[in-house]
Amino acid sequence: MDPAVTLRFPGSAFGVALGTVRRAELGAALTTGVPSTLPDVLRAESPARPPHDGDAELAALARSVAVPGLRDRIAAYRTALTEAGIRG
Repeated sequence: MDPAVTLRFPGSAFGVALGTVRRAELGAALTTGVPSTLPDVLRAESPARPPHDGDAELAALARSVAVPGLRDRIAAYRTALTEAGIRG
């Protein structure tokens, strides 16, 4: 990936729990860093995947989107991006 590429997990900015379980499983070594660390990360052994409780994860997602005001939180997030000059 080019060093200029930026990846975002916007759901957390407006209260939606999406992808957080897998990201936490990967740990900081695989979700943060600079391109110079990539060869080391790729050579390292992959972390073991703990068992998942799919029902609990789906329930957490459903609860996060059921919190009143989601539409307004998403609109506020988009406005903040626009004001910061970031395309969302």
